[in-house]
Amino acid sequence: MHLSNQCFYIYSLIAALSSDLSALSSQRGPFWNQADKHLSGLSDDISADIEPSVTGPLSRHQILDQTAAPLLRAVYEYAETPIPSQSSIFHMGLEIDLKVTRLIFEMKGADDPPPFDQVREGGYVVALWALIRLHLSLLERARELNEPQFEEVSVISLTRLVSIIVQISRLTQRALDDATLHIRHLPLSLCPVLYLSVIAHGRLRSGQSKHDQSVIKGLLVALRDRWKLPEPVPPTKPISTSCLTSRFLRLLAEEKMSKVLVVFGATGQQGGSVVETVLSDPQLSSQYHIRTLTRDPSKPAAQKLAQKGVEVLQGDLDDVATLERLFRGANAVFAVTETVHDEQTKARDYARGKALVDAASAAGVEFYIYSTLPAIAKISNNRFKHGEHFDVKAEVEDYIQSLPIRSAFVSPGSFMQNFLGMMAPIPVGDGTYAVSSVVTPETRLPMLDATADVGKFVAPMLLDPAKYQGRVLHAATKLYSMNEIVKVMTDKSGKVVKYNQLPVDVFKSFMPPLVADRVVDMMLYIQDFGCWGPDTEKILAASVAEAHGKPTTLEEFFDKHGVHLQSGP
Repeated sequence: MHLSNQCFYIYSLIAALSSDLSALSSQRGPFWNQADKHLSGLSDDISADIEPSVTGPLSRHQILDQTAAPLLRAVYEYAETPIPSQSSIFHMGLEIDLKVTRLIFEMKGADDPPPFDQVREGGYVVALWALIRLHLSLLERARELNEPQFEEVSVISLTRLVSIIVQISRLTQRALDDATLHIRHLPLSLCPVLYLSVIAHGRLRSGQSKHDQSVIKGLLVALRDRWKLPEPVPPTKPISTSCLTSRFLRLLAEEKMSKVLVVFGATGQQGGSVVETVLSDPQLSSQYHIRTLTRDPSKPAAQKLAQKGVEVLQGDLDDVATLERLFRGANAVFAVTETVHDEQTKARDYARGKALVDAASAAGVEFYIYSTLPAIAKISNNRFKHGEHFDVKAEVEDYIQSLPIRSAFVSPGSFMQNFLGMMAPIPVGDGTYAVSSVVTPETRLPMLDATADVGKFVAPMLLDPAKYQGRVLHAATKLYSMNEIVKVMTDKSGKVVKYNQLPVDVFKSFMPPLVADRVVDMMLYIQDFGCWGPDTEKILAASVAEAHGKPTTLEEFFDKHGVHLQSGP
């Protein structure tokens, strides 16, 4: 058994790092010596970069500059500590890692490297260097002790190294994108981390253009010339997995090698569809690692997600600290909020929708996809005023559009699943069945298999965020009239199913007053204006043409699920 190409390149990089940056003081090569020399000097002088006149709260970079130097010195001291026979040395190392990691990644807006021209402040470079050195030391010590209980520590350290490498790779991308970059302008302290990140960048990226390859090669040569360093040489043969645990292979495949996609409602219909679409699509699954939130990770639905490789976090959607943790390091978000019908529906849904995107924006999320709905009151010129559950989604959409975060929207149609439950045919006493509503038989609904197809409309957005910036895709397969819906039910069930249009007051009598007003306004709005307005049919056809796969027809839906015939009124 051999590593996949992706895992092989990561492990090759770690092997190169381990070779060139030996964490043992007794085996320091020229690369480590140069790093120690320049970074030690930088650590001593780092506070000079902070203006004495600064008052009030310090910036993240200033805090980093003030605290990175002692952390690096702590790592140096740790590397010199004799190896004991117990595991305390590993606990010490992981505590240091926690301190440095919190410093770099847990401050507001700190999920990505600072702008390239700010790296000269030094703190970020020192902290990354400290983490690299720390984990190479941990790995070396675990290998020397060679005891089974330290296998877990090795897995943690290797995984952390992968995360650090991805961070410095992002830093390098910014450097390579800077057309004004000249090697002679680089601070000497940046060279070791930039050198490693160029290597990481070259191995982690696939399908590089010749221009990219040329730039990377030129930068490597220039850095080597300035530092007089040998280039790490990757292994020429696949590495056997005998030295790695199966868990580490899984971690390599999932941890930080792809973008993090946060999916809300992952155990529900819309979010679940997005999860299944991403996991089942080779291109999407290679680009995105899914993270979701649940109040109870022990529930079967959450456990099922975890078994599929989804990162399941425990927490409360309305808790600020939970959202900060959920969005930390995330690249994209699919957000859907549950509607609960009561007097607070609009206020609660708007507050929650706003809080989610605000937290995502503050965390540096690059792309935000929101499940929206049409503005019933606006489209109908205030003729229908009780569609709060639709209108509030549109208001949240408007708010998201006002923010600088890149965003896109999916507007789902009528769920086919409703005809398996509350709108399932009811027997009328003569051997036939009826589906009842308040609209005319000719009213056309945009039907959507929510669990199978929402993801098909979200997928193109995830594949090309720039293309869908500010756009809405309308999710459904096609428009079906009420008469067409019952005809499909008749054909698939072998029973006669008819449509029954009820008077408004009779229809309302089956529901609580508040819900009845909202449902009636929603249905009559669709009857008179179309789900997405007068151009609904044209709008839907354009969206279907962009879907990532053919949406499910109503006929296919009932072939799969059957027609649920209720036993009584």
